[in-house]
Amino acid sequence: MPEDPYTGQHEESTYAVWHDPTTYDLLKHGPPYLPDHMVLPVEASVRKASVQPLLDKTSADTLTTLQTVVQHIKADLGEHPMSVLAAMLAFMRGESMIHQAHHWQAQGGNYYGDHLLFDRLYEGVTEDIDKLAERMVGSGVPILAHPVLHAKHTSAVVQTFYDGAPPNPTPDEHVLISLRAVLRTLVVMKMAYGYLEQQGLLSHGLDNLLQGIADKHEEHIYLLKQRSNQVTAATYDRR
Repeated sequence: MPEDPYTGQHEESTYAVWHDPTTYDLLKHGPPYLPDHMVLPVEASVRKASVQPLLDKTSADTLTTLQTVVQHIKADLGEHPMSVLAAMLAFMRGESMIHQAHHWQAQGGNYYGDHLLFDRLYEGVTEDIDKLAERMVGSGVPILAHPVLHAKHTSAVVQTFYDGAPPNPTPDEHVLISLRAVLRTLVVMKMAYGYLEQQGLLSHGLDNLLQGIADKHEEHIYLLKQRSNQVTAATYDRR
């Protein structure tokens, strides 16, 4: 097996096994698979590093990471065409968890404003999570919303949002982390939209839903950027 030039270790051979949703037994078949390097221990995923350089949503490393996470989520769900929505759901749920945690952790001179801001972001995303999940399950494959699968996928997503963040982020760094979560969720949304459109699965209703979610996320980007001058380097191209 090839050697990883960064770690010096040999890559593991991995494969995904698909189980029919009608006969899936969590106790028998086990939880979904995600490679160990995608599910980092807390001490490894929270490092003393600046968050700012990691905000560039167009960087090759970031796109590769997001594509890898999405592909593993799809593999866990048997590559069902609508599993791309399950990946999008995991990113939105992870994003909502980030905003809610920052709502709880608000402190300092901007405490009241941050407390309200993160609460607004959390509630806005949560409302869309419910709509997306119902549309996804309505496609006829309930396992796409299986709580154990969804929880594991969301955990991996949250760690990608916090990777490189300092152990105890400042209030301004909370803003940067939340902004990174919003930007990366938009990238995954774009991936999902393009895939569904290519497969001819983008109905008018689903199109409207995804466009509405994108519009709200762009509003959230504006609010977060207004909160701190530190985030002015992060841009979002509406194209």
